[in-house]
Amino acid sequence: MASRSLVLRGGLSTLLALLSTATWAQPASDEAPRAPEDAVPAEGPQPPFIPAGHVPGEGFRLKSEDGAYLLRVALQAALKADLNWTQEGTLLQSSFGVLRPSLRGNVVRPWMRYWLSLELSRDSPYVLDAFVEVQPWEALGLRYGQQGTPVSRHEDFGPQQLFFPEHAAVANFFWSGRDQGLTLFGGTPQGRVDYYLGVYGGSPLLEPVNLPDDYLVEARATVSPLGPVNASELPFTPEGGPLPPRISFTVQGYFGRVQTDAENFNPSNSILNPAVPTTVATRVGTLSFDLWWQLGRIIVFGEFYWRALKPVGVADPFSTYGAWGQVLVNVYRNRLGAGVRMNWLDPHADITGDRTLELEAQVAWFIQAPELMLKLRYGWLDQGTPDTPLPTGVQLPFSPGTSGVTTLQLNLFL
Repeated sequence: MASRSLVLRGGLSTLLALLSTATWAQPASDEAPRAPEDAVPAEGPQPPFIPAGHVPGEGFRLKSEDGAYLLRVALQAALKADLNWTQEGTLLQSSFGVLRPSLRGNVVRPWMRYWLSLELSRDSPYVLDAFVEVQPWEALGLRYGQQGTPVSRHEDFGPQQLFFPEHAAVANFFWSGRDQGLTLFGGTPQGRVDYYLGVYGGSPLLEPVNLPDDYLVEARATVSPLGPVNASELPFTPEGGPLPPRISFTVQGYFGRVQTDAENFNPSNSILNPAVPTTVATRVGTLSFDLWWQLGRIIVFGEFYWRALKPVGVADPFSTYGAWGQVLVNVYRNRLGAGVRMNWLDPHADITGDRTLELEAQVAWFIQAPELMLKLRYGWLDQGTPDTPLPTGVQLPFSPGTSGVTTLQLNLFL
């Protein structure tokens, strides 16, 4: 396959071509389409224009009156304390789950957007996301740079959009992580269909160039026949109302030859977070489905995964399966929520005894959601011990045995 430099040069050429076409064939209004976070009501009295300062729902910003130029300064932070019970003993640890300052906005047109974010919760800070995107039409947009890969939409949610402290363990296990490359995306005006199609380098995130022969191709399509589902996992609308009846389905998958490292994935010090990096060059193919249902005060959301792997020159091909699901409830007036989540994983389909089972229960205090939330979660994990030794290059996602964790986490979003 082409090197990362060829992928990036090709992506830049495509981006410039789309940008040139869009500049001469603009939509009827420069204000449409907008990203969901930029949307304003089409009818009714408009709020006074605020060129600089804090705007509810948008955060701190600088914005031109015509909307052509926008700069947002934001911070995603999760301060957490974990009390872990493992077979090695009890451990109390405090840490930042995430600590991410970011700059984002648009230039020249509202549909010419940029994003830059850093991760500061690790020993060495690094660039988490850095991309530009153009979307002159709702049906077609293009994103180029370092970004989260599109499988899955659960992994698309930022920390302030998640109900639980971290993403689901099975979703983390199968996610291909952040990568550098090109993504085509779009949807219908009513939000009933959306799609993503991308090609990426498939190499460790901090590598300056793509490793030889690495590549990754991904696709995702979602159908929401009644209209778009909620913009987050919080069990109420962004305006604080009850959730309209919605159901949504996704088919997604990826294939390629990949090598990844810890920086490709969302950082977490939790014992419920699986070991996911693929440090050995691996040929991989993944197929997945998801289901989202919401009504009133309730959200039900889950995914199923199948993946085939072939560690190059190390082990024979094998398959792995996994599924997770959660039920989230708005218990009291957008102030108190409760949820349960289950993760099930078969790390190696040809080996018995290696099953992973994880159960979580949580209450959440929405102090001023999504800007400020307090979460109290208990998680229980059982990692089976294989009946036979694992092949070379294959590892369990967790340490064998039973573990538990109580987590208190404060989420801050500015």
